[in-house]
Amino acid sequence: MEQIYKDRIAALGYDHLVCDIFSDWEEAKDEILPQDRKNGSGNGTIHVFLGAADPVLRKEFAGYYQAVENGADPRDGQVTVKHYFIRSNIISMLGYVCEYYYQNGEDAGIHISQALRTLENSQGDGFFLKTDSFLKLSTGSSRLRPYFKQFEQHGVFTDLVRQVLIPGSAYKISLYRDPNGGYAAFWLLGFRDMQDFLANPTAGQLAPVHHKPDAGNMPYQVIYYGAPGTGKSYRINRLTSGGNSVRTTFHPDSDYSGFVGAYKPVTTEVQRYDSSGRPLSDANGRPVTESRIIYDFTPQAFLQAYIAAWKMLASGEKESDGSPSKEFLVIEEINRGNCAQIFGDLFQLLDRNTYGYSDYPVLADSDLQRHLAKEFEGLILPDGAELDRMYGKTGTAQKVMNGEILVLPCNLYIWATMNTSDQSLFPIDSAFKRRWDWKYIPISEGTDRSTGKPLGWVIVADGKRYSWWSFLQKINAAIGDLTKSQDKKLGYFFCRAVNGVISAETFADKVLFYLWNEIFRNFDFDSDFLKDTDGTQLTFDSFYATDETGDTAVCQDKVSLFLENLGADRESTNDSDSGDGAAEDEDEDGNSKYQLEE
Repeated sequence: MEQIYKDRIAALGYDHLVCDIFSDWEEAKDEILPQDRKNGSGNGTIHVFLGAADPVLRKEFAGYYQAVENGADPRDGQVTVKHYFIRSNIISMLGYVCEYYYQNGEDAGIHISQALRTLENSQGDGFFLKTDSFLKLSTGSSRLRPYFKQFEQHGVFTDLVRQVLIPGSAYKISLYRDPNGGYAAFWLLGFRDMQDFLANPTAGQLAPVHHKPDAGNMPYQVIYYGAPGTGKSYRINRLTSGGNSVRTTFHPDSDYSGFVGAYKPVTTEVQRYDSSGRPLSDANGRPVTESRIIYDFTPQAFLQAYIAAWKMLASGEKESDGSPSKEFLVIEEINRGNCAQIFGDLFQLLDRNTYGYSDYPVLADSDLQRHLAKEFEGLILPDGAELDRMYGKTGTAQKVMNGEILVLPCNLYIWATMNTSDQSLFPIDSAFKRRWDWKYIPISEGTDRSTGKPLGWVIVADGKRYSWWSFLQKINAAIGDLTKSQDKKLGYFFCRAVNGVISAETFADKVLFYLWNEIFRNFDFDSDFLKDTDGTQLTFDSFYATDETGDTAVCQDKVSLFLENLGADRESTNDSDSGDGAAEDEDEDGNSKYQLEE
């Protein structure tokens, strides 16, 4: 297959290989992936950065580099590049697209049909598909960066190739030059493991050599993100209910030792002795003890989950489907902490191979090694020989059990939540982002778990009842128009109802407080729904008054006015579907009845 490929390239007249470029979307993924498959916040513009080939490209295009460094417009020297894709490679990738949609509970039919139609109408011969772009230098950072830019608006890359890329995709580009100075990029599509680019001579296409053994095909690292109150934590609780879990919450003061473990002062009971060194006993002959503070290694959330997962593997614990018992490390509000500081060198462990183990083991420091050796003492991994073969080194499994190296096991899942309204607290860099799957939780109406019907929560103010869901739809539309963003919108469970009712006090203290502090004060906002009865602007303190005893009370008429101005639907006070048992907080067994509309 590879020789056929090279012969095809030569037949097109490209006789000089400039360089081979391998990438797993370190910089390019967010811009290339379709909107519904992005792992980050790219704006949809197609940029394929070529940073790995920068030294070679500097020599190949020396005059262009020098001109741009001297202030020339990068557009003046940009190079037209023809791009070639193997038809059978595209077709093979469609199978992974089907699997991706299936795992996410979506129908792949429409997407596959569209891709096949585009494939049929695309330019090229029976072997290659082709399109064009520019090779250009970016001056948007402190250094020049080469990248492919401005693919044809409705070409093979934009309408087809982009649709067969999924999180974890990777590519190999072979950049060639012909005798006339023309350039062409020949692409192979695959996944992060470079073995994925080995040719399968019998099938005539690229084929991955491994399959993830996890029966449920659950993502090993995933961040559920969305607006506040969309049920991200609830979603994780529901999905992890069948396994063991360790939970932690990141905050600005979180650090490596608080996440992994460190020596800390702990209280222990020790034997007391008399002046001659003899142990003391009470009247009943029981030893007399005293509390004493000592320093001992204290494992935190990461290490607790890590140890539990390896112990389960060593014991051979299995799920009902035969897969290893799962251990979940759940991180709430992952973006409220400095992830680079908190994870430290554990960052390397997040790269998983196709079997779910870390690609790159990390050396443990002496304190950590001693603690792990003590925890794993006497344990033997049943699949230790497989682990040795996986890493190509005899004794790898034993080093894990000795605590010498850290390797994430295949049954350890790290799942996190991220509130998009706080995403700027500690920005997450692209290298960290790409090691996670990302699941967006949209704003949707809450439903009753037992009946599947809408919860029907209402806001009660000044004797009137307003639909909570109607209010959310109206205020979220206003927030979207004002901020041009989804980040600050409110989810259904932003605040809790009591028997289906959100009181005026709860509404003012939580919802209005959030709106004024997070939205209205940061934007020049003037809208009719913020007008008082006399035409003046409503302010936050308009909703509060002080009685003769000095107690603070919510002005229910102002809350009602705000909801009326906004156009929230008013519900009948004798509506039997609102505030009855169907909307209570718990069912007969004491379990939460809330769920998001799926």
